[in-house]
Amino acid sequence: MRRKMLLSYITILLAFCAVTFVFVLRTVYSMVQTNLIETSSQTMQRWSTELSNAMAFARSHMLNLASNQHLQELLITYGVDADSPEGAEQAGEALLGDEALTSLLGANSVTLGTLPFLMEITVRTPDGSYLPVYDTLGFGEESPAPYDPRSEWVQTLESLQGRILWDTYYDGNYEYIRVSKVIYDNRDFSTILGTISVEFNYEHLTQSILNNLRNESGMQAALYDGENGEFVGYYSVRDLPDAETIRQMGLTGSYTLLPDGSVCLFARRLSTTNYYLVGSKSLEEVHDIYLKSSRILFLSAGVALVVGMLLTFLVTGSVMRPVVQLSDTMKNVKNGDLDITVHTREKGEVGELYDSFNYMIQMINQLIEENYVTRLNQKQSELNALQSQINTHFLYNTLDSINWLAKDYHVEQISKLVTSLSTLLRTSLNNGQPELTVEQELTHMRSYLNIQKVRFGGLFQVHEEVDERLLQDTVIKMLLQPLVENAILHAFNISGAPAEGNLLLVRVYLQQQDLVMEVANNAPKDALARVQERLHQETGVPPKSYGIQSIRTRLDIAYAHEAALEYAMDGGFLVARIRIPRRYTAPDRIELPQLKE
Repeated sequence: MRRKMLLSYITILLAFCAVTFVFVLRTVYSMVQTNLIETSSQTMQRWSTELSNAMAFARSHMLNLASNQHLQELLITYGVDADSPEGAEQAGEALLGDEALTSLLGANSVTLGTLPFLMEITVRTPDGSYLPVYDTLGFGEESPAPYDPRSEWVQTLESLQGRILWDTYYDGNYEYIRVSKVIYDNRDFSTILGTISVEFNYEHLTQSILNNLRNESGMQAALYDGENGEFVGYYSVRDLPDAETIRQMGLTGSYTLLPDGSVCLFARRLSTTNYYLVGSKSLEEVHDIYLKSSRILFLSAGVALVVGMLLTFLVTGSVMRPVVQLSDTMKNVKNGDLDITVHTREKGEVGELYDSFNYMIQMINQLIEENYVTRLNQKQSELNALQSQINTHFLYNTLDSINWLAKDYHVEQISKLVTSLSTLLRTSLNNGQPELTVEQELTHMRSYLNIQKVRFGGLFQVHEEVDERLLQDTVIKMLLQPLVENAILHAFNISGAPAEGNLLLVRVYLQQQDLVMEVANNAPKDALARVQERLHQETGVPPKSYGIQSIRTRLDIAYAHEAALEYAMDGGFLVARIRIPRRYTAPDRIELPQLKE
């Protein structure tokens, strides 16, 4: 037994170590992955905020210049002559010569000093083209070419009617992100004076934002144009989800994992633009940390297992000795030695086990003695039952002798009365059986009525309507007689009731799937209320209708609350109606009532 217990302890210890090992590894993996994702998300959020602030500043700066009254006056003044190179040069010199305007034109982003932006201003010529009159980098030796009014950029910008346009373009050397707006005359919004654009060099943006994301957190990052679903510049991110998922991630600041769980994707929308800063973070380093943790945990679990096995071996020896001693004692009890008591110095559970064993032996001896006394009492009860049967038979024989004596003296009324009483007693006892057929129940009721007719004379008449198909149905006994007794005592034998001509109607019939037995008597209008008053007594008041309450209780118990005793008024008659599902009563019944003999 000790060996089995030791093996059980070792098995439990191994199972516990295995479960703990798996649980801890999964927890470590989940914690490392969560921490890595949260750190990457925070880094992504910080750099997207920096970039959003820079673009928001550029947009705000552009809007301020577009509504600047001094700039508009200069564009109006020189716009007429700007269709010639000389006119454009004069307009540009005027802009550069204006100190207040120059301070505004030369402003750079105060959010990112390493992310400057460029500015371009054009003036609309009389022929509808747009001639550049200002550029942050200057025009060089060659005069700038005007923008064709039929170009896609000009037509898109004019169609927006003063709203902001974000787009990208390539000048042959660099790629730019540009925000543009048409300048309308503040005094006449139907007049276009020119355009103003603020541009970010993609190379500068890459060095300031994207490369920092790569170096700081190892993320692959790029700018994504949500308008046309394309990447800006030469950086891109693989395995991006659909545009709607990117939009949701950008708005909520969430992330998504690729199906294989190897890469986590992020997206942050740059405020006031249609651009998203998207990035992907490889989770391979999570696997590396997971493998290192696995090795450490495996070594720790091995050491714990060896120590646990040694401790188990030592502990089981001290625990098993008193258990083995108790086991040997129980073998003696099994062989019939009940005069035995075990003793131990152990405390706690082992001591309680010894005490329980001694108590069990004591109770067994006590139960053996009590069982012997019970058997004697049972024999005495059987003798008393036989004596009771002898007394019952003696009563029947006595009544039978009285009947024959009455016949000898030609006293038919006494003979009939004694016969009814004998039949009433026989059906009531029914040899100890709790059920009667409907025919026997009617015989029992008729015997009772014969006795009451002798007592009350012509006080009432009885009329029966019985469906003979139901005579062999079986019901619990003593159902009709209490109802008949209740009608005679509470309807006919009371003050104010007619002295004769009272009618007692007994009906037995089948209604749908129920066996119905009714006892009806002529009664005043308030009879139903008086019956209900007797049936619904207040708490603590002794009931006045024991027979009816007994019927209800026995019906509920025998037929699982599916049978019922109901009272109702019908055409001047108070009707007591018993309903029993016929599946309990039919000769071929499929369910048996709950009976106690």
